Amino acid sequence: MPSGPRSRGCQTCKDRKLKVIRCDLCDENWPTCTRCAVMNSPCPGPTSLVKFVTKKPHGARASNTGGQPSAGEPRQVTFKKPHHPIWFHSIYQSDYQKPRSNPTTRYDHIALRLVSSLERGPQGITTLSMSYLPELPARLSESKCLRDSVDLFCSALIDLRNHKPEGELHVMTQYGKALRSLRMALLGNEAVKPETMAAMALIERMERLFRRGTPSNVHTKGILQAVKMKGPPKLKDHLDVAVANELYGILLNDWSLRESCSFFNEPGWQVAIDQGIEQFASEVDMGPFSKHDTFEFVECSKKLHAFMVEFNQLSNQSHTTETKLAIESLCRRVSEVEVALARIVAAAKNSTLKQGTMDEKPDPESPLGTKYEFRSPNYAMVYLGAVSAQIGLLRILHDSAVIVGSPDAEITDKRLRERCRESWKCLPYVLSLESIVAENFMGPIYVSYEAANEEEEEYLLGAVEYIDRYVKRFPSDRSQIRQIMVETARLMTGRASQPNLG
Repeated sequence: MPSGPRSRGCQTCKDRKLKVIRCDLCDENWPTCTRCAVMNSPCPGPTSLVKFVTKKPHGARASNTGGQPSAGEPRQVTFKKPHHPIWFHSIYQSDYQKPRSNPTTRYDHIALRLVSSLERGPQGITTLSMSYLPELPARLSESKCLRDSVDLFCSALIDLRNHKPEGELHVMTQYGKALRSLRMALLGNEAVKPETMAAMALIERMERLFRRGTPSNVHTKGILQAVKMKGPPKLKDHLDVAVANELYGILLNDWSLRESCSFFNEPGWQVAIDQGIEQFASEVDMGPFSKHDTFEFVECSKKLHAFMVEFNQLSNQSHTTETKLAIESLCRRVSEVEVALARIVAAAKNSTLKQGTMDEKPDPESPLGTKYEFRSPNYAMVYLGAVSAQIGLLRILHDSAVIVGSPDAEITDKRLRERCRESWKCLPYVLSLESIVAENFMGPIYVSYEAANEEEEEYLLGAVEYIDRYVKRFPSDRSQIRQIMVETARLMTGRASQPNLG
């Protein structure tokens, strides 16, 4: 007599008898297994391991038990919106074309790997700064360089999650393959396709996340040239707009002290950037930040980068009367922006604490005594970004006051330290996230590092070592880490010049 079922995998996967990369049968990732999600098929759920014997005629099927929906019924899945950003559900619910129902082609397999990589819940989001990733599965068939880049990303991510990265990123077989196919696309007629731009953005991001040592800026140089050649994105193409905004952020950060990105101020680019911001604000859980607050925050960030350029130029000049007058003029403009940003951050914090989006709890392990917990990593990123922008503005005000000999230097220093301590209260939550996500929060640690006392400094260095425990980008000697932190902080706050990328 035949035995009962040996696996709880869904019946749909058993009927197909598929064999997919790293997944021989159903992965049992309920409520919807990965393969059913990719193929847009209703998932019947786990198979019961209990065998029911009936006296019905041979061939009649036993009735479903345990409340399991039949294969023809849509499965009722309830998501708790406060815990999952909208893009996470869009992997299953968005209206882009899914990979073909029979994943026999290479791009179908890669699409399945990518979707599987994204299914890590709210603590494993890999798209905090990569909002274009959910758009990629449907576009893999259109670009070889995009397929190779996504394949490399999935392999590097799996190695990182297994806590055993196989050496350097650039020695992986997929790395050379991805670069070769990208080069062929750039030399051919695919140079300005959205898929090619997405491949460039993905490779640059992998350099930042997975490569040990100081990331190379060669990809940033290539991105700048390609973006200039391509021009603004097509507003009706979601992938094009999402990638353009990703590249805008990459270039704005790496070129904050250069004037090579002035083309972003052109009308066509401004419309695309505004659309990307509006799309981000509507799809991501922003907590109490309204769309208006988001746009105002972005404008403050743009002005901050311009202020850093100006401060860097003035601080490197001899401190003549004329220079001091120019610095005082800069301080007035910086102060106006800082006051406006402080108002937004204070209002958002009060609302989040009342609504439960953010919660303040005791933390005996921290030198601060308290910590923040967030409902969403996306909101934590936005809040920390806003506080970091405040720190950058206050740093300019403090250093300018020192140069001109203003009595405001001491007052500004107290406000600067208070904002730094505010950002450190978010660290326990950051450390609870997946390491690849926590890497996105390194910026606030850098810009606030110099304000720490001895006890707080050790706390920050411990956090840096924990985030870097798998990639091991930093040296083991803490004195060397301190030097890197200070140099990076000076670079990010406009007190040192960016490397000239040519």
